[in-house]
Amino acid sequence: MKKLLFLVLVITNITLQAQTTFSKDGLRYEVTSNGVKVRGRVGDATVINIPSIVINSGITYRVTSIAFVAFDGNQLTSVKIPNTVTSIEKNAFRLNRLGSITIPNSVISIGTDAFSGAFNSESSLKILRIETGVTHIGDSAFSGSLFTNGSSSGVNEVILKVPVV
Repeated sequence: MKKLLFLVLVITNITLQAQTTFSKDGLRYEVTSNGVKVRGRVGDATVINIPSIVINSGITYRVTSIAFVAFDGNQLTSVKIPNTVTSIEKNAFRLNRLGSITIPNSVISIGTDAFSGAFNSESSLKILRIETGVTHIGDSAFSGSLFTNGSSSGVNEVILKVPVV
């Protein structure tokens, strides 16, 4: 009887885990209390278009965050972040080769090292745009990037719409 109960608990746990993470259209997701967070990519795409909603098993989820190390070192050249994302966690885009990116109004928090080294000598960064919603930018969020290490080579524009306190 104990073995049967143990087996039922294990199967239930596996089933619950399977429902909390899933992959769809080249991205991995984790279900959270308020939607889903993007956990990373499936495959080796260098251009990522994060949707605002994703449907899995008939359930519609709102994409609300980009997880810790989601795209760390993935050699991404382009990312589109939807206006449903409220947080970009630590190291989310670290060590990539992004050309331009707009961080939408919906984002209120950018984690430590979130874009560290994401815009480097191998990238073609032209525009970094941070909209007005951001209220927290973590330590070294953009360290090792062309516009933070004293070189402005190739960078045309950094647009900060964040209120200065």
